[in-house]
Amino acid sequence: MAMPRFVQIAKDAVVALLRFARAYPRMCVIAAAVYATSAVLSARYLAQVLPAGWTGSQISAWVGSLPQIVLVAPVWTALLRFVILGDKRRRYRIWDYRVRRVLLVTVILSAILMAGGLLFALSLDVLPRFRIRRLVALAVLAVTLGAKIVSWWLVMRLAIAPALAAAGTRRYALDTAFSFTRRWLGTIFGVKLIIYAPLFLLVGGLWLIARLHPDLQQVILAHPLAVAPVTLTTGLVELTDAAAMALVAMRIVRARAKGDADDDSLS
Repeated sequence: MAMPRFVQIAKDAVVALLRFARAYPRMCVIAAAVYATSAVLSARYLAQVLPAGWTGSQISAWVGSLPQIVLVAPVWTALLRFVILGDKRRRYRIWDYRVRRVLLVTVILSAILMAGGLLFALSLDVLPRFRIRRLVALAVLAVTLGAKIVSWWLVMRLAIAPALAAAGTRRYALDTAFSFTRRWLGTIFGVKLIIYAPLFLLVGGLWLIARLHPDLQQVILAHPLAVAPVTLTTGLVELTDAAAMALVAMRIVRARAKGDADDDSLS
């Protein structure tokens, strides 16, 4: 029995990441160092300077993630080009236009996610300060939650943009990605759900432990035994996701090429 398409893509992404690690061991070491350094700085410094409230914390956390995105961009570019084109000649110190394109679209995608959750976070900060009816409060929360869902949907539609930017096949990667993924949203969602499931389970388990032990909440969430596996899992998940989106992009391009060829044969 053939496995679902999104399961096969997730499986192939893991294999592609292992092949990339063998071809680019130094890139993987650099990526591990960047993730580890970012995690240490976030746990020791960023968490202490985050402003009170959901809104300030969300904006500050996003700003704090930008240096990591910048430093990992060459690794993502090398991974995407390796999966799509079999390119084994990339070097971390090469910051060419492909790296800049990948960096740009990645920052845009992260900004979309941040902006989508910003209204929801703002409502959580503002609503408790006013005496309003419960029905109105629920309506406001529903609207802001809807904005967050729309941002998730948009990011799914643009998920292959970094792959297109790295391959250099399209000048406007975001526009092309939005157009190409119209009928692939279910596949993309399924792939990401499988890949990110270990991270969700790990973080969810840590939060559950913290909720059960409020007096140890800060210690548990900032403890090296918690930070280390979350950091490792995050890095592996994000790299696997990048490989998976490269595979999805390849499938979409091939499907479109086959469709165009079939149309030409019928004309």
